[in-house]
Amino acid sequence: ANVAFTLYAMDQERNNELSMAINTLVAYPDQCWDEDFQNEVFLACGIDCLTESEYEFILNTISEILED
Repeated sequence: ANVAFTLYAMDQERNNELSMAINTLVAYPDQCWDEDFQNEVFLACGIDCLTESEYEFILNTISEILED
């Protein structure tokens, strides 16, 4: 049970980091597509590396938010 909870907690923490990065990036629509700026935001949010699918999720979410 502890392993499952630990994995759940890590997953929640990761989701919080991704959400924070997305919210920060959409606050800067002129800079949010700049990879250097993205990297600074990711580091500030505690993300030192992203999987390909996480990065795609971030970009897709930014696109959807900025289109509205």
